[in-house]
Amino acid sequence: MKHRLSNGLNLGVNYVWSKALGDLLNETDQAAGYQWFTMRNARLNYGPSPFDRRHLFNAYWTYDLPFGKGRRFLAKSGLLDRIVGGWTLGGRETIGSGNPFLLSGGRNTVNNLTQSGVVFLGGFTANQLQKALSTVGGSFSNTALIANVASIATLNTSTRTSQVNSVLYAPASTPGQFAGFVYLRNTPLYILDMSVNKEIRITERLRFTMRLVALNFLNHPFFDIANSSPTSTTFGQITGATNSTRTMQFRASIDW
Repeated sequence: MKHRLSNGLNLGVNYVWSKALGDLLNETDQAAGYQWFTMRNARLNYGPSPFDRRHLFNAYWTYDLPFGKGRRFLAKSGLLDRIVGGWTLGGRETIGSGNPFLLSGGRNTVNNLTQSGVVFLGGFTANQLQKALSTVGGSFSNTALIANVASIATLNTSTRTSQVNSVLYAPASTPGQFAGFVYLRNTPLYILDMSVNKEIRITERLRFTMRLVALNFLNHPFFDIANSSPTSTTFGQITGATNSTRTMQFRASIDW
């Protein structure tokens, strides 16, 4: 939906609710990096695709500041028009659900094609694991945060290691058998960008345009989900963010 709400303000928004399923968890892989677990049962691979973002909201907008020639205020002075006229703010905001990923147990109990899944024990569930890995629990080191996994993992602050309690969550261990193939969700997607544009009329046809773009204009980090591998010594650690730090881009052009 795109609409002009008032003089100078244009807004376009759209929302998508979707579900995508398949048997290949590939995004752009052309080298068969992801394979079926076994040729005997393709159903084992059936699940959400990498593009399965259940909710996605996009907004695109521009707002012409009401100053200068052809606008509401300070429209009669050529000098003031060059200083305060021709300014436009713009933005692009995208907010979406996290995409799915398959839990990896890191062990091959059936063949050497792929890992064989994970098991949940002692009443522990995938929902509990999702909640723990998605929540920052506190500081752990200079290079990594620790998720809210203190109740299910052993943390060693001196060696900066963390291991899950194997009586709750473990890799497949029975030879010749697959365990469970379980999907979790990454943290939500946030893309928040803004721009400031200035147009200066030199003659009736000649214009000088400047544009300043701020990618992640809030400079706010949105953290990745924590390490989910049950065999890792960095289980529950968050080593990065889903977005980059604020990036500024400046462009100038002469149009005629």
